Amino acid sequence: MAALRDQWQAQRRQRQETMIERQQAVQASLAALQQQRQQQALQTRQQLQQFTNSRSQMAAQLHRDLRQFHDELQVLVSDLRLDLQQQLQVMQAGVAHTLAEHRQARRQEGEQTRAELSAYVGDLQIEVSTYLDALAQVRQAQAAELQQKLSQDRQTGIETVNAMFVELADFREELTAYRHTLAQAVWGDAQLIDEPALVVPSVASKVAPSQAKIVASSRPAAAPKVASGGAPSPTVIPSLEKPRVAKATKPSKSKSELIEEAIYQYLQANTGAKLTEIESTLEINRFQAVEALRSLIQKQLVVQRDRVYRINEEAVL
Repeated sequence: MAALRDQWQAQRRQRQETMIERQQAVQASLAALQQQRQQQALQTRQQLQQFTNSRSQMAAQLHRDLRQFHDELQVLVSDLRLDLQQQLQVMQAGVAHTLAEHRQARRQEGEQTRAELSAYVGDLQIEVSTYLDALAQVRQAQAAELQQKLSQDRQTGIETVNAMFVELADFREELTAYRHTLAQAVWGDAQLIDEPALVVPSVASKVAPSQAKIVASSRPAAAPKVASGGAPSPTVIPSLEKPRVAKATKPSKSKSELIEEAIYQYLQANTGAKLTEIESTLEINRFQAVEALRSLIQKQLVVQRDRVYRINEEAVL
């Protein structure tokens, strides 16, 4: 136990000595380090002082340089401003001169254009008047031709009516002769009362066929007389003539109806046509063609598709 204690105490003293040595080494290191830091701080302070002095000198130099540059820039700007003002004045004078030239040129062009336009308007008026005169002549010619055609159709209708009246008179005479023959065959030589003759009116050329009338007797034939002898009177046989109903003559068609019929026949023959084709082919004007086509469309005889007029297949003329 004593040996261990002595050993422990020896080790303890050794550790204490080692600790003291280390403390002394650390204090020496700290003192050296502090001294080194003081030297570095002094050196840094000196460097900072030198840098501050150099910066002050640089700032003063830079200030002098900037002042000199500012003065030079002011002089340069003033010179440049003067140059720009002079150039601007020159440009303004050039622009004013160019504008004056353009105004003068525009005035001349305007006068020339007005003169050309006046000449063109005059020529156009002459052409329009010439075209209107030609159109008026064409319309007059077409109107005269249409009037002549209408007169011919009217005369043809009158002649047809007169022929019908003549045929009716011949038929009436034949019927009267047949009646007399039949009555003589039945009653012998007994005296007969003749029927009044049929009056055939003469149809004047100025009277329309719609105004012609058929004049016929509507009274039955009288009973024949028998010779006196006391014989009983035979039964009266009425006239064997079959009553004829006079057909009213069909009124003459108007100008618009004739145009409609011509347009309908043309469309039926060509399976459709445009307005200009109808005008040029039938030689009618735009107003007549449009009115006739409108009437045919209202009557559902004609249909229009894509500016082409065609016959309505479902309608019957």
